[in-house]
Amino acid sequence: MFDQSEDKWERRARILYPTMKDKEDPKEIIKNKLVEALAPGIKQLREDILYPTMKSKKEEGIFTGGAADICKENKKYIENLKEISILKKYERNQLAKFGKYLDNESKETPILWDSSNNAKFSDEELKRARKFIHGIEKFREDAYYPTPNDKLTIGYGHTGLVDGKPIKLGMKITEEKAEELYRKDFETHTAPLKQVEVPLTNNQKIALASFVYNLGPNILKDSDLLKKLNKGDYEGAADEFDRYIYQKGKVLKGLVIRRKREKELFLTPDN
Repeated sequence: MFDQSEDKWERRARILYPTMKDKEDPKEIIKNKLVEALAPGIKQLREDILYPTMKSKKEEGIFTGGAADICKENKKYIENLKEISILKKYERNQLAKFGKYLDNESKETPILWDSSNNAKFSDEELKRARKFIHGIEKFREDAYYPTPNDKLTIGYGHTGLVDGKPIKLGMKITEEKAEELYRKDFETHTAPLKQVEVPLTNNQKIALASFVYNLGPNILKDSDLLKKLNKGDYEGAADEFDRYIYQKGKVLKGLVIRRKREKELFLTPDN
């Protein structure tokens, strides 16, 4: 019935459109006919699905823009919705982050105490601390033993190296060198005061500075004095000074006097 060598498109064109066979490409003929046949149905389908409520207006010549007009009209509204969504998300995140500090949304976030301030001394505090500590330590130009079981000491209670050398009996230093060693020791020994997590008055800072200058920078670590302070028990912490009056199990009069002065200063309100 059909020529097997004949292209299927040619065959369809010859059967369906015999008069057009020699004038147009068979594939284009069928393609164009199909588009032409389907176009009205597709157009109607789009209108029925996308713009059913606008059909009557379209017939009246009012509606002309289709989906493009709808998107243009609502673009600003849609963008506003997105912005609102982003702001609400940010708001929720912030409330979740700071919620533990807020009783309600109108309350400001409190400023938390920075414990590093306890290890920082103003010029006035440095002067007062120097006067207090120097009044107890006293200047010694030559190396000596404060007590029979103590370390060799020089200057203002310095027990470390002097210009890279260990202290030996017979060593002497100037008062200027003693001041230099004091400043370095003060800075090193008071650095651990940042472990105190509650605010300190000026007097409390100076009392603790003298305490750690005498007993070393590690004395506060794991101490009951520090634990009580960090709980806000200032009076209980002051009572802990009385425990540090021993050397090798014996009470030393000099330590009793020093701890008493430190405790009194610690409990004295700032002027």
